[in-house]
Amino acid sequence: MSVSRNKKRGVLFGVILPMVVIIGIGAFFVGVRRRMITSMPEVRAVDGVVDIREVPIEKEVYHLGNNWDFFKGKLYYPEDFRDAANAPSPSADNERDDHLGTYRVRILAKPDTYLMLASFSIDYSMRIFVNGTEVRNIGYVSEDPAEAKHGARYLQLPLYTGDGEIEIIYQYCNYMHKDGGFIQATTISSPQNIDEYIRGMKGKRFRLHAEITHVGGHMVTGHGEFYAEKGRLCVSCMASYTIHTDKADGPGRAL
Repeated sequence: MSVSRNKKRGVLFGVILPMVVIIGIGAFFVGVRRRMITSMPEVRAVDGVVDIREVPIEKEVYHLGNNWDFFKGKLYYPEDFRDAANAPSPSADNERDDHLGTYRVRILAKPDTYLMLASFSIDYSMRIFVNGTEVRNIGYVSEDPAEAKHGARYLQLPLYTGDGEIEIIYQYCNYMHKDGGFIQATTISSPQNIDEYIRGMKGKRFRLHAEITHVGGHMVTGHGEFYAEKGRLCVSCMASYTIHTDKADGPGRAL
């Protein structure tokens, strides 16, 4: 009985537990990695307007600051802003992250230019309008929690500047988690630059997956050495991740 019990304990601590740790570390870092953005120059809104007319947007990728106008607890549509004199007023910054809300930003850019906006969608459902037209639904946004449907994914939003101005409206609802309702890290540039940026990020994630798998192999094959080595291996994994991200990565959320 003692031998059998020791074997079971050896399987538990030498194989199963290390695998649980590996999966946990992997899920954490992959989740963080998907929400991170590469360190880059930033353009920010002033009174709800981002002016990039003099910004060399075609040469590199920019972080679009998330300080958009925010309207707490209301789903506003493009027509609500057509009459500037009677348009709703934004909420205070400290009123963000409600179960329901609307974000709005205007972008001033060079006329007749194609741009691309890339970001993770707002958790946990989102509707997008560009220049008065509904262009994207992720999940289903509703004031009724029973009617709302959750959805979240990475999105690439093509933009055409036309006469030089773009209005973007995000509606969202979040009835399932306290941390929903924030705009995720957003990038903006030419479509070609965004495509190259995303391909580079996929390459980084591949390297991270390989490193976690390598560390996992050591942890599983180490068996009896697991306890002595687990701290060193976890630190090694995090250090390796930091090497790939700290050189080029900034915060994933900026409000």
